[in-house]
Amino acid sequence: MSWKRIFGLDPVEFIIYWFVAIAAGVFLTEASGMDELIPLSMAVSGVGYALLRRRAVKALGEGIQGDAAALVARLQDEHAASADFFERRINELEERLDFTERLLTEQRSQQLAQGQPSLHDRG
Repeated sequence: MSWKRIFGLDPVEFIIYWFVAIAAGVFLTEASGMDELIPLSMAVSGVGYALLRRRAVKALGEGIQGDAAALVARLQDEHAASADFFERRINELEERLDFTERLLTEQRSQQLAQGQPSLHDRG
């Protein structure tokens, strides 16, 4: 499983996002002098990250679905082409079999007309 599928961001983006989030939290805490802002800034950063991750994973999933749809379409085309090939081949073999049966029937009729025993009669 890939890093992006798990975390929704590439490793570099992940590190940059959390570095900026922590730096912003520290800056707000120092600027305001209120230590209570650290958990609040981390909660806001977590929610922001969750939203980013959700959007990234959704986009990744849509890409996979598009790839899957293209794959299914290609496989259906290949299946139809192979079905057409085998249908033509079967038709050709049926024609050859019919031709062979006609030749054998004609040959047997000629042999019977000439009074020669056929292969079946010899047995």
